[in-house]
Amino acid sequence: VVSTQSTGATKFIKSISTTCVPNFPDKNLPTFFVYKDGEMKTQIIGAVNFGGMNCTADDLEWKLKNIGAVTSKMERDPREKHFIPDAMTSAIRQANFQNDSDSD
Repeated sequence: VVSTQSTGATKFIKSISTTCVPNFPDKNLPTFFVYKDGEMKTQIIGAVNFGGMNCTADDLEWKLKNIGAVTSKMERDPREKHFIPDAMTSAIRQANFQNDSDSD
């Protein structure tokens, strides 16, 4: 991902991995190298870091927006609508909140 200085646009460059980085392992694909002002700002390496096999275009846009690689009108993480609350974690948080309130 390359952000151009003159227009602020983002360029996506596709390449054969071993052409860019000799002996680059396939297990690290997909990979994004994010540059800004000529310097590498971050790397996103491997499917797990993209959300696995269920990664959507919206998920990718959200991730790239948060690292500053693209502009977006998205205001919320699109994965939130698929989030299933963990009942045990919620119960622990509620108990901790009640214990903190009792000490006042």
